[in-house]
Amino acid sequence: MVESISHAIPKEEFGVYPGYVDPLIPKSKWPTQYWGANYPRLLQIKSKYDPKHVFSNPQSVGSESDKDFHGVINA
Repeated sequence: MVESISHAIPKEEFGVYPGYVDPLIPKSKWPTQYWGANYPRLLQIKSKYDPKHVFSNPQSVGSESDKDFHGVINA
């Protein structure tokens, strides 16, 4: 998100485009910015149908639990 916009309207919650990985979004915020209140349910679906993270990117559903920011699986 462009800093000037988010600072001009500080109480507004902005979403982001999920097809674009934005490394400037803090790791603690991107799940809700991309997926909102749907994230917990999406995480359940992801763990059921893609437990090995075949379909992923650095900010996809479930990536924060098993991978570092560069997409490497943490053992």
